[in-house]
Order: sequence, then structure tokens, then C-alpha cells
Amino acid sequence: MAEHDSVALRPDQLVTLANTLGVTTDYLVGRATPPTRGMGPVGKAKRLFDSLSKLPRHQQEKIFAILEPFIMHHVNENTLRPVHEAGG
Repeated sequence: MAEHDSVALRPDQLVTLANTLGVTTDYLVGRATPPTRGMGPVGKAKRLFDSLSKLPRHQQEKIFAILEPFIMHHVNENTLRPVHEAGG
């Protein structure tokens, strides 16, 4: 069985490691709870995007051609409405 020595990280290395893993330095040293959720889709949307990412590029482009105009219409519609109408 191999013997392992402890290795201390410099503060800049700890920050780099935390950034790479997408967590805080407090989490790495055990002073914080794990992050509950990252950014991005969840549930059905996540499953669909995961499946989409496995399709050949030309198939993905066909789906993008359908989704992009729909999404842009929704974004434009919501950004052009007066603030008092946006919530309802």
C-alpha cells in the first residue's frame, strides 16, 4: 500500500480549483453546503437538450432553425411590452 503525504495548496491554487469545479473555496474546505443547482435546463428540457447534443450536426441545425425564430419572437414580445404589462 502506498503512503501519501499531505499537500497544501496555495491560495491562488485553491481559487483556481474552485473556479474549475464551479464551487466556492468555502465548499472545498468544508465550510459550506454543496451547491443545490447550477444554471441550465432541468427535467424534460435537460433530457431533450442532452438528446439533441447527441444528434449529428445537420440534424441539430434543423431543430435550431425551428426553435430560434420561436424563441426570438417570445424574447422580442416580452422586451417590447411596457413594464406594467410584462407580468400579466
